[in-house]
Amino acid sequence: MAAYTQQTPTVSNILFNAPADVFVGSTPTFVGATHGETVVEAQREYQDIEVEQFIGPIELGLTGESCTIKFNVAEVTLANYQRALASGSGTGFGSNSAETPQQWQLKSKGIGSTTRTVTIHKAVVEGTKLSYKKDELQMVEFSLKCCKDTAKVDGDQFFSITEA
Repeated sequence: MAAYTQQTPTVSNILFNAPADVFVGSTPTFVGATHGETVVEAQREYQDIEVEQFIGPIELGLTGESCTIKFNVAEVTLANYQRALASGSGTGFGSNSAETPQQWQLKSKGIGSTTRTVTIHKAVVEGTKLSYKKDELQMVEFSLKCCKDTAKVDGDQFFSITEA
């Protein structure tokens, strides 16, 4: 077995302190600047495929995929409360109709002088937390649930990441 040789990282490929700006809609409308962690969680579910002749799975079958995005926006405008509560033109919570999926974008610093854009093709606001705490920055928390855009190429149906 060959000895492991430690690799030297390329410092220009390491990003530090890269907050994101959030946009919504097919004609992107600025929602606000993020504060704190932004999490894009992509999950796959697999089913074991087993036969009696072997112990353990001989293959894995993809049975599902899901994607959620969570972020906090520092702009606590009434419009952002409406977006976070998925309340349309209302200013509260509670509706008999489902929200229409929209395109969302997270734009942040990329490698070098580029801008990295995560485009979530179709998502609805799954939930929010509106918290108030003395002497702390007030934020609007967004939790997005993504659905596949089957018009996009395989591999980019939930979201795509570009750098330009």
